[in-house]
Amino acid sequence: MRKYINFRFGFNLTEVLLTIGIIGIIASITIPIIVHNYDEKERYSKVNKMYSILSGALERSVANGEDYSYYTIKNDSPGMLDFYNTYLKKYLTVMKVCENQTEGCWNSNTTKTLKGTDFKYNHPGVSIGEGTMALVLNDGTFVQLDAYGDANDFKTFFGVTKGSEPGMTIIFDINGEKNPNTIGKDIFAVLFLPEHGIVPAFYGASDSEIASDCSKEGIGFACIQNYLQGEVTGDIPE
Repeated sequence: MRKYINFRFGFNLTEVLLTIGIIGIIASITIPIIVHNYDEKERYSKVNKMYSILSGALERSVANGEDYSYYTIKNDSPGMLDFYNTYLKKYLTVMKVCENQTEGCWNSNTTKTLKGTDFKYNHPGVSIGEGTMALVLNDGTFVQLDAYGDANDFKTFFGVTKGSEPGMTIIFDINGEKNPNTIGKDIFAVLFLPEHGIVPAFYGASDSEIASDCSKEGIGFACIQNYLQGEVTGDIPE
């Protein structure tokens, strides 16, 4: 008498649901990590590109006879426009310039710090993008120029010790109007000082000063140091 053995192929409903559940758990863990790493690499690339563009423009202007060592920074809108025309204009691909204000060339929302507060300078108590000049590059990056004469402000916000003369700040937003509009995440600062040229915020600062500012309790300008030092996944708060 011939016997037949029944073989069962496939999965029952319980096994299918269990498998889907496991896949879902793994995906919920790994996908955010993948997205975060991608965002960090993109941010790293954009920050380094902008720093290279700005510092390169200044050095190219020097090669063409514009010596910045003796440049006098004027703490007003005409002074910022003069700096732009002298050192940057010929070497940047610009779509739009807002000469005496930033509307249309900077974020309409108030800039945030890493600790989540609205960013305001002590003097005169305004946020980034108020009462200055700005421009939009061809890739959509916002660039804002401003000048500050107060040495305490420079040290407090940008981590750089300087004399009483004004210093030019060049602040850029790597994704334009898009969020999060937060210092250290999509908004970064470089500084022009006649004795040094263009340097990143917290130039010459200690590791502890950088770590303190680039934290959930800090403002965030020091975070540019992490990217320029090659730390793609540095301690940038979420």
